[in-house]
Amino acid sequence: MTRRIIQDVVFPSKRGTQSPKQSFSEPISITPHEEILGEPNQAPVLENNTQKPQDFLPQLIKKPEHREPNLPAWARNTVNTPTKSPRMVLWVLAAIVFLGMLGVILSTFFSGATVKIVPLNKTVSLNTDFIARENATEKGIVSYQKIPLPVEEKSEDIPVTLEKKITRKASGKIKIFNEYSTASQRLIKNTRFESASGKIYRIDNSIVIPGMSTLQGKTIAGSIEVTVYGDAPGEEYNSSATDFTIPGFKGDPRYTKFYARSQTPLEGGFSGTIKVPSPEDQKSAVDRLKESLRADLIKKARAQIPEGFILYDNAIFVVFNDLEAINTQNPAHITVKGSLYGVMFDKSMLSKFIAEKTINPYDGSPVLVRNLADIELKPKGEVLDPANLKDVSFTISGDASVVWNVDAEKLKSELAGVSKGDGFKNVIIKYPAIWKAEAVVRPFWKMNFPQNPEKITIEEALK
Repeated sequence: MTRRIIQDVVFPSKRGTQSPKQSFSEPISITPHEEILGEPNQAPVLENNTQKPQDFLPQLIKKPEHREPNLPAWARNTVNTPTKSPRMVLWVLAAIVFLGMLGVILSTFFSGATVKIVPLNKTVSLNTDFIARENATEKGIVSYQKIPLPVEEKSEDIPVTLEKKITRKASGKIKIFNEYSTASQRLIKNTRFESASGKIYRIDNSIVIPGMSTLQGKTIAGSIEVTVYGDAPGEEYNSSATDFTIPGFKGDPRYTKFYARSQTPLEGGFSGTIKVPSPEDQKSAVDRLKESLRADLIKKARAQIPEGFILYDNAIFVVFNDLEAINTQNPAHITVKGSLYGVMFDKSMLSKFIAEKTINPYDGSPVLVRNLADIELKPKGEVLDPANLKDVSFTISGDASVVWNVDAEKLKSELAGVSKGDGFKNVIIKYPAIWKAEAVVRPFWKMNFPQNPEKITIEEALK
């Protein structure tokens, strides 16, 4: 039976030579569903009658060949839509992960906020007098701090251009001792002192020699140091260190109990003609040294100004010792000595004083005059004794820019972590010193300010 079926399927009919209606060698047109289902019972046609059955039997178990259906273009595109490659899916997933990680990194490391604030501010015209007092606490008096600088000096040698006949006495320092009694002893002006070589020297002012004292059971002689001058001009009174007696005490027990010893050589004695600078050159040198010394002292004073204080040029007082500028023994060597006394003000206290004088009403809130350095301050009168400053009267004038203080660190701390909407608004309204504020939070998708206050920047402007 099986063989008959194969023959019926494989061999063409022997009854006549008419070809079948459909030849198996032509393409078969099917619908998409037919292509999928196939025609399993269709037998192949032998090319000729000479083929043996065993030559075509294997073809019966071959899978049908895939044939493209004869469809329109739009249908073929619909049916043959390829599936996505697994590699493409992996790339898409990797891109999503990368973008997510990038967002986390940007949010973590590049997050921040900038808050721009405009504090309350007002420009006022100022022209008023006030009294400044060191460490004052009284209302209406501005407190100041003093900057004292010790004596400094500058020297310069100038050319000698004139001949001058001069006479000059030798001089030097001696120390006078009292080993006579515990009572003090007065010596009048021009008291004589005799050196070991017999030369006479004198003091040019009256002095008092202290009496003896006792310290831890030991007797100590009273003593005083003074300057003595040769009895007459001339080089013969120049001498190295020596001892002295007081001729006026001769024949008195005090003669051996009062004595003196040199502390410096005795020098400068001269009589004759020497070359000296002109008075004009001396004056010019003194003025030049004063100006240079003043600049150095002011520079040193400004270097000592603490943070938050201001020192005005007109509140700096420099005192020079003019009498020692020209040394009579060496008129070509000019030396100027000077000391400085400065009056500096606490910026916040001076700003508050200005606000009280110019703003009505003023509630006492912390303020700062931003242009204090541009305001003119000067003493009302001459300061005669800067070394002993007490109350000083000043006049202060100019246009002052008064700005209400905003505690930036406190503001950053209160903004940390709040929302950039209502949270920001609720914090700002607690600061009456802020007139206007705006904020930018980074990255833009962040809805809150950074938790770390250090990532919040406060920028201030007056407009």
